[in-house]
Amino acid sequence: MTAEPAPNDGVDEPDDRLEEVARRLDETGEAVAGLDEAARRVATAAIDARDDLHRAVLTTLVRRLKGDPRGKELLFELIDDPEVRLVLMVHGILRPAATPAPAAPSRPAPALIPLSSIGVGPPGGTQAGGPHP
Repeated sequence: MTAEPAPNDGVDEPDDRLEEVARRLDETGEAVAGLDEAARRVATAAIDARDDLHRAVLTTLVRRLKGDPRGKELLFELIDDPEVRLVLMVHGILRPAATPAPAAPSRPAPALIPLSSIGVGPPGGTQAGGPHP
């Protein structure tokens, strides 16, 4: 008996959704850029108004979640979702994390020198591994 594939619940994987949304945003951005000046101003104003509404709602949601211990925990889980993180960053609600610079070691790491490269002999004399007087 073979296992049946999991039913498709109609939900794409997050990476697929992000790529699709990015593609649609690129296409609509190009379409808006191709409009005449008056139509471009109207389209841009509509986009800006919608973005302002989304930013206001998202800001309220984040503030309320941060103010509640259970909500704060949930918020941190949600921020792990790439779509949620992207939207919050696009709206300036979440700042991109700075990539920490690698910490410089407090002292240099020891270097291993092969014993075969170390020779003892008279100054200016024979090389390591060669005959000694």
